[in-house]
Amino acid sequence: MLYLNVNGIRAHALALKIYHSEGETEYSAEEVQTLREVANAYATPAFIDGLNSQLEGGAG
Repeated sequence: MLYLNVNGIRAHALALKIYHSEGETEYSAEEVQTLREVANAYATPAFIDGLNSQLEGGAG
């Protein structure tokens, strides 16, 4: 979603950070906010719920 729908180098860098990640990865508050905004704009409700669960430390 980031790579295809969001313009700018920050979104591109974040998409590549996610793509190249292995295991747990640290994200800044700005990156998390970007992820939430993009998910809310382009993702299905199930994806949004799963993302929120992971970001809040839930098991899903």
